[in-house]
Amino acid sequence: MTPRRNSTRRRRLHICLTRVIVTAALVACGSEAPPLGPGNGGEETEAAFLDDVQRRTFRFFWETTNASNGLVPDRWPTPSFSSVAAVGFGLTAYLAGVERGWTTRAEARDRVLATLRFFWRAPQSDQPGQVTGYRGFYYHFLDRQTGHRFQQVELSTIDTGLLLMGVLAAQQYFAATEPAETEILLRPDLVVRTRRSISAKEP
Repeated sequence: MTPRRNSTRRRRLHICLTRVIVTAALVACGSEAPPLGPGNGGEETEAAFLDDVQRRTFRFFWETTNASNGLVPDRWPTPSFSSVAAVGFGLTAYLAGVERGWTTRAEARDRVLATLRFFWRAPQSDQPGQVTGYRGFYYHFLDRQTGHRFQQVELSTIDTGLLLMGVLAAQQYFAATEPAETEILLRPDLVVRTRRSISAKEP
């Protein structure tokens, strides 16, 4: 078998496995997944399939997030705490939603601002409870309503990093084309606070 045929087979297998995984995930979430692949109207093109995955992914973040503080659930539809990493992914999903026409720029801006305001004002200290983080780092899971540490989870460098990447993406996207977007550009404090914490010496 030639390398070219091997490459084609691997690509088809990858697409097939992706469809199976996504369909299983949608069924697990209680969604009605449309038929993928042959049948009931012909074979869905790869582009259409990816478009559907992207749209559903955006809707997950847009429809399940607590709009008042930007906290995204760790899972759905069962009741769940928020994942700090998921908040970072949500911030980038809102930008994609604007570009694809699934939400307006103003709506995405307001969601991003609610998220940034929450994390900037959220309490941080070495106390074991009633706080969101410590020295610029955030706890892995947070209560979706209060934003406080969920049970006894750890401070997470990885989840904090994923959150801050979402913050940076939003700051790059909203280039202050109107006064309402200016505040987004004035919120690099979240990133600076964490960076200073990393470089600071322990007392």
